[in-house]
Amino acid sequence: MEFKGRAFLLHTIMSHNLQHELIAKFVISDHPVTDNFPDPMEFKRKDKAWLQEKDEVLAQCISWVEKEQVAELAHSAEAVHVVV
Repeated sequence: MEFKGRAFLLHTIMSHNLQHELIAKFVISDHPVTDNFPDPMEFKRKDKAWLQEKDEVLAQCISWVEKEQVAELAHSAEAVHVVV
């Protein structure tokens, strides 16, 4: 749950190009559907694995976005110095 607020904030302030790259780069598999698992324990295992995968991908995504935003800011600062 900690990531949801940060992910939303990052999504709202990142550039349009980063949003498209992010969608292509960080793919989360479909959530398992209960009806596809006759054994409830198997579904719980798959659900737990999916939640872990989602958290890992989201953490990687947030880290990547933060690095890209820092790089964009650095590039913008360099451009300002060149112009001045």
